[in-house]
Amino acid sequence: MVLGCGSSEGDMVPPNIFNQSRSHNSDGYVKLLETVVKLWLEKFAAGRSYVWLQDSAPCHPTEKSQKWLSENVYDLTSPNFWPSNSPDCYPTNKDTNLSACNICWPSARLVCNENTTPTRNGTFYWPMTKIGTNVTIPCHANVATRRCSSRQAAHSEKATIQHMTSPKCSPFTGVWQEPDMSQCYNTERITQQLKNITNEDIDKENVEEVSKALRIISEKSVYFKAEDIDLAVDIQEKMVPLISNVSANITLNNILLSINDMIDTPEEILVEAEQSKRTGKRMLDIIEAIRKRFHWKSSNSQFIFIIWYWCYQSG
Repeated sequence: MVLGCGSSEGDMVPPNIFNQSRSHNSDGYVKLLETVVKLWLEKFAAGRSYVWLQDSAPCHPTEKSQKWLSENVYDLTSPNFWPSNSPDCYPTNKDTNLSACNICWPSARLVCNENTTPTRNGTFYWPMTKIGTNVTIPCHANVATRRCSSRQAAHSEKATIQHMTSPKCSPFTGVWQEPDMSQCYNTERITQQLKNITNEDIDKENVEEVSKALRIISEKSVYFKAEDIDLAVDIQEKMVPLISNVSANITLNNILLSINDMIDTPEEILVEAEQSKRTGKRMLDIIEAIRKRFHWKSSNSQFIFIIWYWCYQSG
């Protein structure tokens, strides 16, 4: 295959690795584009107009190659841009089937701007995201994802390889695709995260990391199942022997708060977990251990009364 990318202004020369003599399949071609071409263009060619050269090698017009190019290179979004069907592409050599296309390579800072998605269950806020990437945000019990894609944002004029005349690059903006919110209520992710933690060996070296992870998961306790309550309490029990060797912040801001968050679990789930695994009694034991660690009077802890009430309600 032959591939080249030259500045129409003539003052920037791509590295020699852009010219490859060996054959590539579509996977190899996309890897070359991603690991070599894209990195070079992002570093040196931001906001410049270029002429893109390549021959008619079989790897060039494949669906995978075209998808990568449509997401990363501009004015190459036509499905028929190889070789001269597109108004921005033209043959340069009939013997080698070499073709050239005008492109605009945008700034590496090209992004989709902040955006919101209103739904019946709340409004979701999407942060500024770099083009060609997915962003993940919390969504109820799980996460939602959304892709920031490119749009064809430049108007090109035909060029000649001799003069390398090029289009004027106009401002670029990314385009948000429709969000994927199909996993928002998939609670299996919560259970799997808790199972992963229970399989870990918890010691004073990782207790802070583990307790933070549990606290974050427990913030979604409104979606907990009885199994999730049992798993979370099991993790908390493993951390109790360590509370005398860790900072008060870890105990109070992570372990104790994760218990507090779990009170938001629907009542019927709390009752089920207590009846099957005695989780209410076990949580009370954890709170008692924390109380002794900090020499609290039991009457000062609202958590104890809440847990006792829960145990009482469940019989």
